[in-house]
Amino acid sequence: MITTSTTSYTFSKHERLCSATAIETLFTTGSSKNVRPLKLIYQPNTDASNKIVIVVPKRNFKRANKRNVLKRRLREAYRLHKHLLNDVQPKYNLALLFTAHQETDYATIEKSTIELLLHLNTIIPSIVN
Repeated sequence: MITTSTTSYTFSKHERLCSATAIETLFTTGSSKNVRPLKLIYQPNTDASNKIVIVVPKRNFKRANKRNVLKRRLREAYRLHKHLLNDVQPKYNLALLFTAHQETDYATIEKSTIELLLHLNTIIPSIVN
């Protein structure tokens, strides 16, 4: 028997935070949580879905290929575990920053991403109430 999953593991354009003003507002007034090697900045939005921007600083990784590898790992970890935020209301603008100065393996990034998303999932009901 084949079962169908209702969880969508896609990462489409409408889930990406692209607006320069929204990103600037997020970085200036958003709340944050650190779990090495990642930092999550979050702020409520009025959209129908969570939106995310992924950042790997050029200051820490001069070579573009290293930044791209880390961004791919961050996107993949978020894509596979974004279902942890599906039931969260209101929806949020998120920034996922890679703060370490050395390249990190996928397992560490995935573990930190899950911890950050679970933190956001538990802190949101206390913000709303």
